[in-house]
Amino acid sequence: MPDETATGDAAADGLYGYLVSFDTVEQLLAAAATVRDAGYSRWDAHTPFVVHGLDAAMGIRRRSCPTWCSRAA
Repeated sequence: MPDETATGDAAADGLYGYLVSFDTVEQLLAAAATVRDAGYSRWDAHTPFVVHGLDAAMGIRRRSCPTWCSRAA
């Protein structure tokens, strides 16, 4: 049943994200690059297997020191 007080604002409507499925790796990589280029910074992609190039398509930069390295004291 639709909310009659909906304002069209995604957060006010309770919409906090999308779940999208792709048929090919190429579609996933193109979509990731599009989302990255649109300026979104808080998003993720999940796959059942390794997708080479996904980090680059998402704009994730390789770190010279892994995260655990900075936690060791």
